[in-house]
Amino acid sequence: MAFLRDTLVEAGFDVPLFTCDGPGAFRRGSVAKTFPVANFPEGPEENLKELRAFSPDSPLACGEFYPGWFDHWGERNAPVSAERSVRVLGWMHERKISFSIYMFHGGTSFGYSAGANTGPNDEYQPTTSSYDYGSPLTEAGWPNEKFTALRELFGKNAAAPLPPVPAPLPVIAIPRFTLTASAALFDHLPKPVRDVQPRSMEAYGQDYGLILYRSKLQAGPGAKLTIRELHDYGHVYLDGKRHAVLDRRLGQNATEIPVRKEDTALDILVEAMGRVNYGPFILDRKGITAHVAFPVPYPAGIVMGWQIYNLPCDAAYLRKLKFGSKPRPGPAFHRGYFSVKETGDTFLDLRGWQKGLVWVNGRHLGRFWHIGPQQTLYLPGCWLKKGRNEVIVLDLESTGRGTLAGLKAPVHEAAAAK
Repeated sequence: MAFLRDTLVEAGFDVPLFTCDGPGAFRRGSVAKTFPVANFPEGPEENLKELRAFSPDSPLACGEFYPGWFDHWGERNAPVSAERSVRVLGWMHERKISFSIYMFHGGTSFGYSAGANTGPNDEYQPTTSSYDYGSPLTEAGWPNEKFTALRELFGKNAAAPLPPVPAPLPVIAIPRFTLTASAALFDHLPKPVRDVQPRSMEAYGQDYGLILYRSKLQAGPGAKLTIRELHDYGHVYLDGKRHAVLDRRLGQNATEIPVRKEDTALDILVEAMGRVNYGPFILDRKGITAHVAFPVPYPAGIVMGWQIYNLPCDAAYLRKLKFGSKPRPGPAFHRGYFSVKETGDTFLDLRGWQKGLVWVNGRHLGRFWHIGPQQTLYLPGCWLKKGRNEVIVLDLESTGRGTLAGLKAPVHEAAAAK
């Protein structure tokens, strides 16, 4: 923090600098020659009182007022009422206390950019692609009830009448269509890197996407296979057949391997979800970040001798895919086309698919997962073109192709039980 402060000053920034923390973290987060501000969703009087006690001479300010919160995969946050936002912000507005609304405009973590957190018991919590956040302006830029209520609150004391609210961008529906071509992931493996033990995705020069670790298990009795530090979602295959799925969110890192009368091919396909972006686990390497343990017949109990396949699933990788009309089960890319006469924002309906990624006209929309709560992906109209548009869906768990449609409103359902 001191280094960041000094770097900003050295670069010529002469504005006041502040640190931004929850009330319980002022002492840990503050740094000399700056002033602290408080973050909170409600309780302004008691939170700012705590700020004043910690720093008697600094200005009172709320650096992050939360009008909502983000969703994690498999979890659904209760919506925050407009009444609460008006009450808390009104209290500060009346007392001329500075505040910033986080978020005022919801957003989208397109591509691989969604992050993650850790829960109270250090459980991994990957964030959905939607960062709507219960904001006054939605993910698609629509003013909602919260926006109207806050506009009325601030408009009462405005020096001049507020300008009219711009009309929302055009929204279109896309009739349901079928994806008609497929390309199996395992048919499009790059040249492998050989290593004695598996290492993290970053160690092989990869930042995002998928990574495949391949080895073999010698003939022998059944035993437990444990992947130490699996980040974040692993598919275990034996002789090409999926044997188990391991989910870091649920603390899963092991599976029972049956008796093998002969050597058995072992594939571990790992999907990197979001990186933890706050707190003590912020150094969040992806892939297999330690080792794979298997007690027999390996003397040290460690599986050795691996081939590693980088699968970033980026634009360069997608260009090399060879699609065919025959449906491909298992991890596969599925391609289809739809046509529009006019462009506009829409929400791609992924219900019926399992887990994976979506691209439209080469633009990576983000992740989908049937467990919810997010069931649609925001598709900005500026990424569409009149006439034919291409969509590619990578589904890691489906048994075949599905259909898609564009909806005029997003769908967020109650998350499935863990």
